[in-house]
Amino acid sequence: MFNAGNLTLQSVKFSGNQALGNAGANATFLDGSRGEAAQGGAVYNEGTLTIVSSSFTNNKTLGGVGGNGIVLSIPPIPGEGGEGGNAEGGALYNASGAT
Repeated sequence: MFNAGNLTLQSVKFSGNQALGNAGANATFLDGSRGEAAQGGAVYNEGTLTIVSSSFTNNKTLGGVGGNGIVLSIPPIPGEGGEGGNAEGGALYNASGAT
């Protein structure tokens, strides 16, 4: 759930939610690109969020894998794989105010 306004959650159960970052692109010249971040498996908050009598269980985030590098053949120069993306806030990512 994405919130950029005012949101109140009361007596809500969030279970088994996930946020997955996209994989980085494989190299077309040398180095692969970075995987994208994943944030807030159940709730991503950029607004005002109030949570009352609610539960979060088995929620997760998984950042995207980095793209593969390639090897240039003349001269042989190895490319590097891209970095994996960050994973933040398995259940709740709070970028703003919450109570």
